[in-house]
Amino acid sequence: MVLGVLRDYLGVPRGYSYFDTPDGEDCGKKIWFVTKEALIHGPLLSAVYIMGYVRPKTYVDALVRVPYITLPLTGMGIAFAATTCMATNIRKQDDKWNYLLGGWAAAIVFGAWRRSIRNGFKAAIPLSLVPTLKKDSWQNTNDNWGARKVNPQRSFYWNVRKDLSILPDPGRKWRKSANEILP
Repeated sequence: MVLGVLRDYLGVPRGYSYFDTPDGEDCGKKIWFVTKEALIHGPLLSAVYIMGYVRPKTYVDALVRVPYITLPLTGMGIAFAATTCMATNIRKQDDKWNYLLGGWAAAIVFGAWRRSIRNGFKAAIPLSLVPTLKKDSWQNTNDNWGARKVNPQRSFYWNVRKDLSILPDPGRKWRKSANEILP
């Protein structure tokens, strides 16, 4: 997601995205997309986890923690995509309840990773609620979850053409060569 916004900002063309095809179709592509995203974002989250929480003493300890975060995250994404696709094909309905089931499947993987049923139940709330709300907003064409297009003429702080200085420009007071006469 983070890299997708950066990709859009730089103008790099996109490949396949999760919402390019309806749910229940192209399950393999959807699972591969989620796997790729998890394998990209897993090491980033691992770095935050390692530097902010674990603070390992050796490089080997730090490198062991990367798959500790990345692989369960990948498994959660695969469980979500596979369950959502399977629920859509079994129920023959493309609605938000499939995403709720997918979130529960991801929470089961999370609980198994943490070896705690309690953590699985706690994770089920955000892992099922957020995708369900996303799907609901996607179906109702009220998608406020993505990157916003900013009009550069109307933005205040990010526009380089806006003069935010207090004093007027003093003009050029330097010489390009010793023989040049200033105006």
